[in-house]
Amino acid sequence: RQDWLFIVFIAELLLLAWIRLYYWKAVTQTVKAIFNFQTAQKLIQEKNSVWQRVSALLIVLFALNVGLFIYELLSFFEVRGLPLSGAFLFAACAVSAFVFFGIKNFLYWFSGMLLKSDKSMSEFLNHNNIFYRAEGLLLVPVVSSIPYVPDKVATILIYSGCAVVLFTFLFRV
Repeated sequence: RQDWLFIVFIAELLLLAWIRLYYWKAVTQTVKAIFNFQTAQKLIQEKNSVWQRVSALLIVLFALNVGLFIYELLSFFEVRGLPLSGAFLFAACAVSAFVFFGIKNFLYWFSGMLLKSDKSMSEFLNHNNIFYRAEGLLLVPVVSSIPYVPDKVATILIYSGCAVVLFTFLFRV
């Protein structure tokens, strides 16, 4: 019924393996940057090509996992009346997450340009993106487990995923 989910999880595992193999140091720096302002500043100031590549991969992972989590929330709470279902609903959720955060970042950047505070806005965006990358990593075990566990455990995982989203939101504020 949901064979496409298994394919998405395999794709995510391949992406994680790629990141683990080639960019693990940058991932550990991202996790450290959540809790350490100096590490975050260092990452923002470096802007090397390795950091940019791993950032792009982690943003893709974030969009996939947010899309999966929204799909799983809609499925778990049995939301009806949606024009899409299954893989198409997941794809719409993932693309919407990617587009939403892309537009949001563009609007922040553009407002920084208009207000002539592009340096501080760039720093703000980089700090926010660190949390998005970490959220994408933290959601991996949650979204990959929900479809394959009993409903009682799925309920705990759904609320755990909501806690991860809330945690990263509160840390950004």
